[in-house]
Amino acid sequence: MTPLHVLVIDDSESDMLLEKDEIRRGGFDPTIERADSVVRVHEMLHNVAWDVILVDFVMQHLRCSDVIRMVRETHADIPIILVSGKIGEETAAEVLQAGVYDYVMKNNLKLLTPAIRRALEGSRLRREREKVEAEFHQAQKMESVGRLAGGVAHDFNNILTVITGYTELVMARLGRADPSYNDLLEIKHSTLQASALTRQLLLFSRKQLVHHRVLDLNDVVDKMKNMLQRLIGEDIELNTILSPKIPHVKIDHGHLEQIIMNLSVNARDAMPDGGTLVIQSDARELDVAEAAMHPFAEAGRHVVLSVSDTGCGMDAKTQAHLFEPFFTTKEQGKGTGLGLATVYAIVRQRDGHIQVESVPNKGSTFHIFLPATDAPVEISLPPSQAPAPNTLDGKETILVVEDEDVIRNLARRVLSERGYRVLAARQGEEALALCQVHEGPIDLVLTDMIMPHMGGRQFADSFVQTNPGAKILYMSGYTDRMADEQGLLKEGTNFLQKPFAPRDLVVRVRALLDGTP
Repeated sequence: MTPLHVLVIDDSESDMLLEKDEIRRGGFDPTIERADSVVRVHEMLHNVAWDVILVDFVMQHLRCSDVIRMVRETHADIPIILVSGKIGEETAAEVLQAGVYDYVMKNNLKLLTPAIRRALEGSRLRREREKVEAEFHQAQKMESVGRLAGGVAHDFNNILTVITGYTELVMARLGRADPSYNDLLEIKHSTLQASALTRQLLLFSRKQLVHHRVLDLNDVVDKMKNMLQRLIGEDIELNTILSPKIPHVKIDHGHLEQIIMNLSVNARDAMPDGGTLVIQSDARELDVAEAAMHPFAEAGRHVVLSVSDTGCGMDAKTQAHLFEPFFTTKEQGKGTGLGLATVYAIVRQRDGHIQVESVPNKGSTFHIFLPATDAPVEISLPPSQAPAPNTLDGKETILVVEDEDVIRNLARRVLSERGYRVLAARQGEEALALCQVHEGPIDLVLTDMIMPHMGGRQFADSFVQTNPGAKILYMSGYTDRMADEQGLLKEGTNFLQKPFAPRDLVVRVRALLDGTP
């Protein structure tokens, strides 16, 4: 029989026993307590978790309306059923409006069990609806924060491009023997750290450069085991339970490693006195009903990565803010608050979702659901790892189109010092006008993606009509993900993300001109 905790608020012991017998006949195994005073009601409401509350309408020392208000003020989610010997339709309507789920007459208790079942099912559906609504509102908030983060990162990347570029130009001019060289090196290192932070912000806003390919999750986890053990320390036991023959996933290799590493670090920090970290893989088929319970979840086959720890766990309040950027429970100076936000961003970028199970002092489990694929594993070399050309100098003509003066001037200077002939324009319309009066070929265009009046894609489409052999290299403080969402990039488009160092620019330009992007 199904266990059921029932609080009966009634001044009649015999009526409670009749109700208990009826509930047992209905297939429940009831645990029942009775309260017949204000003090007893308060005690019972605060000390026991009840499934349902039965309230008599007429009592000697209690008013039914006061009892209903007491329950609703402290336990709004517990269903109340009114059990009365006599109640009119008008009164019944009033108590239903006051928060009572249903009412049953004492001379017809055979209706009590069906009423309880309806109340329990209604309560379950209401909790599920509230959970979905809360998750949906949280997802909306995360999306808004992500857009803000992306905008901040975009502007910051423009600034970092200038700082990095001119720092390297001065370093090259002074040489290592100059007393100021090491000072400039510190500036360069700081800009690299700032660049890493903006990459995380762009990743959170789902606007970061990625190289998706088909991967075997088990293989990635297996190859990370030694590194993870060093990362979490000797006082934490690492176990992996990898389900054989699971489908593959299509995701950036670095992003998948970052998910595993960030969740492992989060687990480590939750176990300061040691414990156990378990990484599992499995395959799951989500039906439409289950998918509907989680915002952004989609029905179909999924590969599930689960990371569990035996640490301190989290309460509901902490879980509500878990994936917000810069939210952290760590003391100041220990952690940026971007670890789990980054995980959330990566998973959403791949149309996946996250389920979290956690109880204070009993540990946590993060379930990462990623869409499955039967495509074979891909082995590829990202463009960033492609070998540099033998020479970076050239004599070709390059058109730089950029609305930020300092970045346009920096690009023009860097390319000119390598021997290129450089033309420059502030935006697309000005660039087209410049092309009309320029005599001779333009071998490559370096253009920002988003500019006032005419953006990079619109300009490039017009430009290639009269210069079909020219190469186009796009750049942006956002990334190809954001541009792709706006329909600005097509597959195979050449893209350079800001901030970039002068050498990154000339390497990419030379490679494109040589036909090896």
